[in-house]
Amino acid sequence: MKKYIWFSLTVIISLIPISVKAETWNGEKISQMIGAMSWCTNNAAKNPSEASIYQSARRAGTMALKKAIDNGDIDSNESLEILKKSEREGKYFDQTLNPDICKQIWQSVNENSMF
Repeated sequence: MKKYIWFSLTVIISLIPISVKAETWNGEKISQMIGAMSWCTNNAAKNPSEASIYQSARRAGTMALKKAIDNGDIDSNESLEILKKSEREGKYFDQTLNPDICKQIWQSVNENSMF
């Protein structure tokens, strides 16, 4: 009977999902994301529905950026420069934006509890 209990406990414990460390988003990354989502809305969205999901990610990022600015993580002028540069150049850090990259960024925002 003890073996059965230990086996059952082992199975139950192995089924408990292991927490995955959440991706860290700082003020710079949030600013890049907002700029990228603006670019994606204007250039990569294939239809109004897709544009809407990029806009929602941008809105969520704007709220997170406000918190980052309030916490002193980034200066508002610096964040605006980063955001505008990302949107203007169509880049997210070193990646040139395209529909696939846009979807990947949106998914990382959508899956992150910070937003």
